[in-house]
Amino acid sequence: VIAAKAYDAAGNSAQASVTVTVGNSLVDVTPPAVAITSPANGAQVSGKVDIQASASDVNGVSRVEFYVDNVIRNTDPSAPYSYSLNTLKFTNGTHVISARAYDTGNNMAAASVSINIQNYNRTDKEVTSIGSVVTGEYASVTILPAVLPETVVVSVVDEHIDDDALLAERDAKARTQQLTPAAAGVRVLPEGYVVASPIKLKLSVKRGITVSASIESVLGIYAWDAVAKVWTPLASTYDPADDTMNADAYDFSVYRLFSTLAIVRVADVGKVYVFPNPAKNGAKPVFHIETETADKVEIKMLDFTGRVIHKKTLTGGPVLVNRNGQLVYAYEYEWDAKNAASGAYFYALTISRNGGETKRKGKFAIIR
Repeated sequence: VIAAKAYDAAGNSAQASVTVTVGNSLVDVTPPAVAITSPANGAQVSGKVDIQASASDVNGVSRVEFYVDNVIRNTDPSAPYSYSLNTLKFTNGTHVISARAYDTGNNMAAASVSINIQNYNRTDKEVTSIGSVVTGEYASVTILPAVLPETVVVSVVDEHIDDDALLAERDAKARTQQLTPAAAGVRVLPEGYVVASPIKLKLSVKRGITVSASIESVLGIYAWDAVAKVWTPLASTYDPADDTMNADAYDFSVYRLFSTLAIVRVADVGKVYVFPNPAKNGAKPVFHIETETADKVEIKMLDFTGRVIHKKTLTGGPVLVNRNGQLVYAYEYEWDAKNAASGAYFYALTISRNGGETKRKGKFAIIR
């Protein structure tokens, strides 16, 4: 009851009152509990990493925000609270991951861990106007003096720094343009940076290639045009000294090594044959074995009695060869059979990989 009582000068009084109901509630000032449960503090990470957090509050948790180096990256409104972090988007080194939990009263609590990002397929380098070379796992960029008017951190990083939707868009366009990727794509950062003079790209072919015409007629470096959304060919030259394709570019973009021919890949062993067959007039028979990298490939040549007359063991990786209008990964061995007489011969192959063996047999002929 709330009452008011008034008095006049003579001491007379009057009173009025009202009845009210008081319904005060306690103000929530207690923040939620929050912790980052994965990865552990100080963990070394690479590629894509799931950041996981736990959060609780007696009045309920409204959301958990995830930060990398104090920049918000994701908000998760419901448990389990997580965020898929693509570490390729960040330079190698130490970074701070934070989770901020909010309750229904907007009280906030935060938890943080440090992680050590180490991606072998990302290289970052500060480049000044005097120029430099930034060397990545599969590509390098040479920046000549005076190309950059200012100091810039240049990065050569695997194309998978980009989101899945962008990767899918570029893959779809490559199929439309009938281009076959011959190696992983790379992105040069800062994205979209334009230079007055060209930067020099060097992309690793990774395996030797043998073609009937020039290598450049089959393989080339292409740049992704983000505006036109199309792959644009660059004038490319092959350097056999380091097994790379080279080109000049005027902006920082995504680059891939493409083949204009289809590349055939086999999980185990594909076609095996000898050509030319028969080998006439002194031609050297070539043994062709389509397969991915093996521990070793053993070839035995036998005469009609079954006697081994020659043998060869191949190691290392297969080469990318142009056969019958297709690029295939294959081991090839050219046999100098000058001492072999005319006649029919047999071959026996053993492909060894990861402790297992695959065998193939066949025959060929030599005509003098």
